[in-house]
Amino acid sequence: MKRNLSLIERVKQTKLTPSEQHIIDTITSNITELVFYNSAKLAEICEVSASVITRLNQKLGYENFNEFKQDLEDLYRQTVTPYDTYKHYLNINSSIDASKANYSVMQDINNLIKMQKQLDQKDIDAIVEIIKKANMTYIVAMFASEPTARYLSSHLDRLKILNRCVLGVGLSKQIEFLKPQKGDIIIAISFQGIFQEIFESVSFAKRNSATVISITDSRINPLAKASDYVLVTSVDGATFDYSHVAPISMVNVLVNGIAASMDTDYLVEILDQVRQRWRELHLFISDIKSNQ
Repeated sequence: MKRNLSLIERVKQTKLTPSEQHIIDTITSNITELVFYNSAKLAEICEVSASVITRLNQKLGYENFNEFKQDLEDLYRQTVTPYDTYKHYLNINSSIDASKANYSVMQDINNLIKMQKQLDQKDIDAIVEIIKKANMTYIVAMFASEPTARYLSSHLDRLKILNRCVLGVGLSKQIEFLKPQKGDIIIAISFQGIFQEIFESVSFAKRNSATVISITDSRINPLAKASDYVLVTSVDGATFDYSHVAPISMVNVLVNGIAASMDTDYLVEILDQVRQRWRELHLFISDIKSNQ
């Protein structure tokens, strides 16, 4: 069995007994509660022995329980909603320190640590070069991920890198109209449950030989599997929704990498042009006062 198959794909391709199917159904239908349990606890919940869980994992093609658990966590990320996040928060609320602000900050710090551990400098360097050489960079995102897309776009604008944000409902049709092709890249930003339009847009771009880069929270979700390069960032939220602190930090990693790789004189020149333009538009209070 191929190692890159998801849990759902493995289940579909494996002939399970009624009792084995019952175990899978029990786990997947209660995934928000069971996703972080160990094999012994799962066995207890499913009212079977731990050895039954082990044999089921092997039958599904997993070498060990950790591989199964990783796929289970990925399935959880694809199905969890703000409703589930908030329910989890309510369940643990009694054990949280009185400072809710501190809890929120610590959650973001954990997300950043997870992101840092998964950074691959070779991938970052390769992506930086691809963005610099691209004919056009398309950035696609929906809803809560849209500010991250705009943040990336604004920095690429400042670095004189041609780009276009394609956001919101209907973006897949816009991408079909724009027709990304060889020499273009599409950066898709999506987490947890991957939006259908995001997946359709990268699939279309891929068929047209455009390079696909994803910023997402798993290397094995459908978006990641459809991408040429994957940048993994955790978006675990503190209360009711996902946190985009780590994705914003990943954007900083990219744009800082691009800036650092540019010719110093060229970068100074384009940044000076930006500064002069801001002054002409009197964007800052100091500029207004100096012209009074």
